[in-house]
Amino acid sequence: MNISQPVAHCLYLLAVIILLASCNRNSKNSPTDTPTSGEISISADETFEPIIRNVITNFQRVYTNAKIIASYKAETEVINDLLNDKSRVIVIARPLNSDEMNYFHQRQFEPRQNKIATDAVCFIINTNNPDTNLSQSKVRDIMSGKQRLWSEIDPNSSLKDISIVFDNNSSSIVRYIKDSINGSGQLPLNTYAAASNAAVVDYVEKNPAAIGVIGVNWISQGDDSIANNFLRRIKPVAIGSANPSDTNFYKPFQYYIMQHQYPFLRDVYVISGEPRMGLGTGFASYLASDEGQRIILRSGLMPATQPVRVIELRKGF
Repeated sequence: MNISQPVAHCLYLLAVIILLASCNRNSKNSPTDTPTSGEISISADETFEPIIRNVITNFQRVYTNAKIIASYKAETEVINDLLNDKSRVIVIARPLNSDEMNYFHQRQFEPRQNKIATDAVCFIINTNNPDTNLSQSKVRDIMSGKQRLWSEIDPNSSLKDISIVFDNNSSSIVRYIKDSINGSGQLPLNTYAAASNAAVVDYVEKNPAAIGVIGVNWISQGDDSIANNFLRRIKPVAIGSANPSDTNFYKPFQYYIMQHQYPFLRDVYVISGEPRMGLGTGFASYLASDEGQRIILRSGLMPATQPVRVIELRKGF
């Protein structure tokens, strides 16, 4: 059947219109961000909120067309955000495990994982608690529930029942206690969840017999005013060395983290599930860059690449 020229012309125009409309829909659905511009959502372990908050502020000051919306959650929720495509970039205290990696491998994609810092898991006590030094074995006994009275730690203590407080049951802090401190995979009955690291500080400040477990950047002497305020309200516990010949106790200060003299340490990773060079890639690269590492250095953690300066003062200074 022959189609007249006007009809053929109309059919051609209709096909062009449909094609253009399809391309327009695809362009609207395609990401438009670049490594230094656009808007994305990321998720970070709530333990590292002070650091990530500072890094985002500096990143957006440098790249004024970039907007990063951060959610601070428990570790389990953060990883779920990455696997469910709710966040392109996450910051957590471990690399992805084999099951999580398989999720990406099934999509024929390799997520980028970079160590950006070493964190200290620190123990905090009320300012009226005199037991500021604890051996590693005492810490393990407290965290496993073997010792539940302060008088078992120090016979001269007037405090009674020990209450252990952490952020929440799905947090990286709880996982660390179970896996690396008490080794049993269980928490003792005298543990309490306070919902956040900030709430842990509040609880310990108000309860003389409490011992809290938080990330060190919440009480570091860095640029963060909130962290500096928290440090004035509680006391960090100094932990004994694992070396029998070393009788010193070490607080979770940056130099002792670098020297591994403070024992309870863990690595921090930025993980990108972004399959293209977008804003997530740019932010992850910034965290690992010299500037990002300097921000981490000022936060109280040990950066992965930026050395800590140690200044020795001579007598008379």
